[in-house]
Amino acid sequence: QHEQLQESQKVVTSKLATETEQLKEVSSRLELAIKQREDFKDEKNDLFVKLTQTETELKQTIMNGVISKEGSSSELASIRQVLMGLQVEHEGVRQQRDDLEKTVAIVHADCNDARHEAAKM
Repeated sequence: QHEQLQESQKVVTSKLATETEQLKEVSSRLELAIKQREDFKDEKNDLFVKLTQTETELKQTIMNGVISKEGSSSELASIRQVLMGLQVEHEGVRQQRDDLEKTVAIVHADCNDARHEAAKM
C-alpha cells in the first residue's frame, strides 16, 4: 500500500509538473499578447493623433481655398458645370461600353452556333 501511495504521488507530481509547464507557456503567451495589445494601442493612438492633425490641416486648407475663391463663385459654378458634363459623358461612355460588351457576347454566341452548325455538316 505504501508503494501504491508513492506511485500515485509520482503520477500526481508528474502531472503537476506538466501542468505547471503548460501554465508557464500560457502565461508567456498571455504576456506577449498583452504586450502586443499595448503596442497596438500605442499605434492606434499615434494614428489617431496623425489623423486629427491631417483633418485640421485639411480643414485649414479648405478654409484657405474658400476664402481665396470667395470672389470667384462664377468660376466655381462653371467648373461644376464642366464636371457635371463630364459625368454625363462618362455615363454615356459607360453605356456604350456595356452595349458593346452585349454585342460582343451576341456575336460570340452566333460564332459558336455557326461552328456547331458547320461541324454537323
